[in-house]
Amino acid sequence: MKRSLLGFALVLVSIVVASSALGAAPKIVLQKSDFAPAAGARILQSGAEGKSGFASYAYRTGSRPNEIASSVAVLSSVARAKALFREFKSDALSFPGQQRIKLPPYGDEQFADFGGAGSQLIVRKNRTVWALILQTSLTRGGQTHDLTKAEATAEYKTYAPKQQRRVRNG
Repeated sequence: MKRSLLGFALVLVSIVVASSALGAAPKIVLQKSDFAPAAGARILQSGAEGKSGFASYAYRTGSRPNEIASSVAVLSSVARAKALFREFKSDALSFPGQQRIKLPPYGDEQFADFGGAGSQLIVRKNRTVWALILQTSLTRGGQTHDLTKAEATAEYKTYAPKQQRRVRNG
């Protein structure tokens, strides 16, 4: 069972957004400027409500295609953020065969995994919950590229510090 690249991002934002119309992605999520020019990043989808929002990008790492979604929810209290983090971590743990990814700390709590169900990094910092979700299997130009755990780890180590700075400075 594959998780949708945007599924988690949309659920995270929908908790905060409810049914209101989404605007452009706020500066608290990854921006096109966070990617190297050679990556050729292009935005696939984005939306926002207040300081919460999401954006997803298609880009290249060397010759490999990649897609990443950045999602941030700013909640009304630390308790609500902790509950949301626990809920998403519990959901992630329900997929068998997922492997944990060890990463430097990016917040007060975090969880990262990789496997057949996809790859995600979920972080809580104070009353903010943010996530980076990598697409693990992409077909472009008739060729399929399956992301490895090492590649996912490298992508998180590249983009998580940028997302962390955006949350801190947001």
